Amino acid sequence: KGLIEIRKNHLAFRMTDYKMLNNNLEFLDMPSKNMIGYILKNNANKDIKKYIVVIFNALKSSKTVELPYSGWEIYADEHKSSASPIGIVKGNIVSVSPRSALILMKD
Repeated sequence: KGLIEIRKNHLAFRMTDYKMLNNNLEFLDMPSKNMIGYILKNNANKDIKKYIVVIFNALKSSKTVELPYSGWEIYADEHKSSASPIGIVKGNIVSVSPRSALILMKD
């Protein structure tokens, strides 16, 4: 339910063409080949947030990931997802729990 709310509230998750994706999506360096992370930037598709990070961890262990900036709000983690922030990241290092995903946003 929370993930659906996030998608409905954020136009960045509804980009419709290659040009939009090419200009606003950047893959992040991950500490393992069993992880994927990307940033949607530039208020993608006129989103209210300047940056959105999505990270997937398929490993059986937690991993730390260095984010490109600090000041991130957490919208989804291994326990909960919501259209409103559920936490904050202190600094620019985040821990991604095993077999989970994180959605982070920043103005």
